[in-house]
Amino acid sequence: MGKLGGLSASTAKDYVLDAREKLNVAKAPMDGRKLVMAPTSETAMLKTDLFIKANERGDTMGLRDASLGAKVYGFDPYMSQNVTGGNSEISVAFHRTAFALVMRPLAIPMGAKEAAVESYKGFGIRVVKDYDVTYKRDVVSLDVLYGVKTLDANRAVLITAAAS
Repeated sequence: MGKLGGLSASTAKDYVLDAREKLNVAKAPMDGRKLVMAPTSETAMLKTDLFIKANERGDTMGLRDASLGAKVYGFDPYMSQNVTGGNSEISVAFHRTAFALVMRPLAIPMGAKEAAVESYKGFGIRVVKDYDVTYKRDVVSLDVLYGVKTLDANRAVLITAAAS
């Protein structure tokens, strides 16, 4: 997995373009690229002309949705508050084939009177409802079984920035 560092408002565009170049060199397909930014990195990106002058980009998605919804240099952009590593924020640019998420439905417990397994677009969740006689309350349990794996580290680039 490639690595870049030091994202700020003045360097945000360069880092995204450098990440794009690394994925291009690694021959990652153009379609299906994602950019997941940490909060401070997202703020740095939002301060660039790419978003300030969104009306000059050739589409109006960002203006209509007031979001990061439009592609950024070939990436679908997202923000996550869960991408930090110690004293740095970590953003990642990747092709969807870099990682895998696998989910499998869990079996319904034999003693469960109200239970179901629901699936949506390949994601499964088990829902079990019961009554706790000791505490006199309903209990609802939501369970998932999943696994994640890096399939091709060459199709992902880490972008790190020191946390302020």
